Amino acid sequence: MEVLSVGSGSAVALMLHGYAGDASELLDLARGLPATCVIPTAAQSSPDGGRQWWPLDPDRRPAWAWSADPPRGYQPRPEVAAARAAVIGLLDEVRSRIQPTSVALVGYSQRAMLALDVSLRTPVVDRVVAISGALLADSVAVLWSAPRRSFLIAHGRHDEEIPIAAGEQARDLLIGFAHNVRWLPYDGGHEIPASLAAEFAGFLG
Repeated sequence: MEVLSVGSGSAVALMLHGYAGDASELLDLARGLPATCVIPTAAQSSPDGGRQWWPLDPDRRPAWAWSADPPRGYQPRPEVAAARAAVIGLLDEVRSRIQPTSVALVGYSQRAMLALDVSLRTPVVDRVVAISGALLADSVAVLWSAPRRSFLIAHGRHDEEIPIAAGEQARDLLIGFAHNVRWLPYDGGHEIPASLAAEFAGFLG
């Protein structure tokens, strides 16, 4: 797994890029954050160029969570489990090497879904920034037992890739299970808005 490291500080932000992207799409955001930013590139090649952590074809892509119960007959996706294990392994490696004072996950699009999922399954994550994402059906099984933490969920009002309703539902489900959630809608589409970099930095700092 190719990994970029940007910045410095005792806090660590593990940043996860979106579908068909790579680590470079998060460099501008990383340079404005008060942390050592670790940016892995996803293991799989995407048919649309760039990289992916799981495929988007209809037979294999994971469902989104629209309630606290998984869809009837839904089976957790092995691709999600593999991506989750890779990120948790990288978190363990980074913590062993850097011994940070705090750990944050920052994810965009498909990787926002992964950041939310991983954060609900490991106690080592303190804060999560999820940009233009959704909560996965694979994640709802651990909502009942997940350690409580702070989330910033940002979503474009005009997102045509992942509708803002998916971000709102993730917000509502997390609040319903007593997590601390800051909701940050913005005027824009499926993008990382440069204008919100200071908001992200303040939340992580």
